[in-house]
Amino acid sequence: MTGRIDLGLPIPANGVDFSRFMTAERLIRLHPHWYVKNLTRQGDWFQAVLQHHATENALDLTFTLLFPGRSELMVVLESGPVTHIHFFPQNRRLHVSFKERKPPLQPDQEQDLTLWLQSIRQYLRLYLKATPVTLFFRFLMNQALLKMNPSQRKISLMLYRVTVLEIAVTLIIVIGYLYFGRA
Repeated sequence: MTGRIDLGLPIPANGVDFSRFMTAERLIRLHPHWYVKNLTRQGDWFQAVLQHHATENALDLTFTLLFPGRSELMVVLESGPVTHIHFFPQNRRLHVSFKERKPPLQPDQEQDLTLWLQSIRQYLRLYLKATPVTLFFRFLMNQALLKMNPSQRKISLMLYRVTVLEIAVTLIIVIGYLYFGRA
């Protein structure tokens, strides 16, 4: 069975060159539960030794990363529940299709694939717009978050949220003091 999903991401008129920013290591690190123990390259194929953070299971993933056309990205998997994942433009929007190896997918396999596709979608969203916010989050993702293992990411994101909350509360207190304290 083949699945096809409209990711709801508009493609710029001049397209997007995925080969410019998507690497094999970034691609597998985008999965929120995979911890990359080792990644080696054998010709066009990549061999990744992973550990699933939620289940503690070891996982070997052999894949190739292809860029068949402008605004296209394809991951061909040697093993696993799907044979390939293909990101492509259609009607000026980004779509993804995948082909199951043995339909139907098991619930845990479907959940893993869904999490991975959602993470890739969010990452690609950062590259389809060039605003100060997306540039900041690109930098944050590439320089910090994607280099961490899943538990480090969760802790860091929690600390970022708490810090933003602390700043907001501090601003409210200062503004309240300046506005109401002077009366």
